[in-house]
Amino acid sequence: MEKLKFRVEFDDGDGLTMVRPHRVFHGRSKTALAAELEFGEDEDVFAFIPGPGDDLKGRSFAVEGAKGMVLTADPDLYGTDADREAAGLMPLKRLKWGEWNMLGSF
Repeated sequence: MEKLKFRVEFDDGDGLTMVRPHRVFHGRSKTALAAELEFGEDEDVFAFIPGPGDDLKGRSFAVEGAKGMVLTADPDLYGTDADREAAGLMPLKRLKWGEWNMLGSF
């Protein structure tokens, strides 16, 4: 498995935190940030904004310029959503490629 490069667009306006990942990006955008993550083509990528004590684990990447947003192909290393919410941490969001994904719980 190799590290794959891709772009993510990030927006945290209007009180919502949104991310849109692109395997291929052919545009110009002030919000398109570079990411590099080791994952297989058939694996899902997850994202979250880390809280206190959330260190990078396994195959994870912190995106600079996006509130420290973490992308990971190893979601199990960060605990279940229920455990994270009980600890006051943001649950992980499975990302859909090319679509805006809302981070957090509502």
